[in-house]
Amino acid sequence: MNNVAGNTPEVVDWFARARRLQKRQLRQLAQQGALAGQISALVHMLQCERGASNIWLCSGGRLYAAECRAGAALVDEQLTRFYAALEPARDAASSALCWRIACAVWY
Repeated sequence: MNNVAGNTPEVVDWFARARRLQKRQLRQLAQQGALAGQISALVHMLQCERGASNIWLCSGGRLYAAECRAGAALVDEQLTRFYAALEPARDAASSALCWRIACAVWY
């Protein structure tokens, strides 16, 4: 069905609102994607540190001491980036995501 009477101002307002909401949702999705990337990088650094620590422990502290220190520094650096990425994600996060982040940071 076509509107032969012409566009009413309300219709234009609805289209504009739909576009604004779409842009906001896409920005939120991009922020969540960036946060997921930071989480992935943090997990990767933690796994690298864990591997070096395992070798260091199994060798009785004779091997991989330098790698353990470097791994810890990289984890600290990535953790700083992760916390920085949390700030912009606060507004875009759903309640479920907020709960998961809180639990992950708490433990």
